[in-house]
Amino acid sequence: MELGVIDLVGGGGAMVAVNDSTRTLRRTRSIQLDHVWRALETGAWVTAGFRSATPWLSSITGESPSASSVTLRLAERIQQMPQVKATFADGVLAESALRQLTDLWSFDIAGEFARDERMLLGWALKFASGDLTMLLATWLLHNDPDAADKTAQEQFESRELHLSSLLDSMGRLDALLDPEGFNLVRAAIRHLS
Repeated sequence: MELGVIDLVGGGGAMVAVNDSTRTLRRTRSIQLDHVWRALETGAWVTAGFRSATPWLSSITGESPSASSVTLRLAERIQQMPQVKATFADGVLAESALRQLTDLWSFDIAGEFARDERMLLGWALKFASGDLTMLLATWLLHNDPDAADKTAQEQFESRELHLSSLLDSMGRLDALLDPEGFNLVRAAIRHLS
């Protein structure tokens, strides 16, 4: 069977259906990322009157600002990874692995990433998320020893928080926090609850 799917259900019908639909979702997501990238290149969000691409995409998709921010990041960074992009477009690569690879990529290590893209992609296809995280962290340590300091700064700079009032007087909170901010907010919520 394709992708090493094991026939655990007599005839494998349910396993094949889940595998096929998962691959279809990934292919569709790949198409969406391509459309988002083209819109970013043309500045569609500017001509639509938005100050940044995140609220523009959020208004179009109905997704939260944090989910829209992830989509924008994937759409931008996947352009630098031709093999990863093609594998995701084929529906083979999980989006969680795609996120790990796009989080790893930066301009500072673009050459090293390009050199090792096939190997990194192989790891993403072979290893579970936790193992992949360790492998990518080790790879990054060897290829960019100053990454830990830069990563902390990038995390700090990419923080965002959105508080929205809903029609029924409820409220919605979407946030992307650096580790220190996350720990502070978690402690405050625990204290209040």
